[in-house]
Amino acid sequence: MIYFFSPDDFIKLVGISGGIFIALESLLIVWMWLRADKISPKPRVFMKILPSPIVALTVLVFIAALGYEVIKLSIS
Repeated sequence: MIYFFSPDDFIKLVGISGGIFIALESLLIVWMWLRADKISPKPRVFMKILPSPIVALTVLVFIAALGYEVIKLSIS
């Protein structure tokens, strides 16, 4: 629907939607992984490999990428 309002900016639209939705999808995957780790009675393999500061840093990177795309959208 957004494409029909400005058909000349198709590449820009694809870049914005890709940046926003990939960041949101990544945040949801990390959130599901953390929720599944709390629910599971046995220890997970990934929690031994990735300590919580690295997980928090990963979440911050995805939030920063999402913020960057939103700011880039508002400037354009």
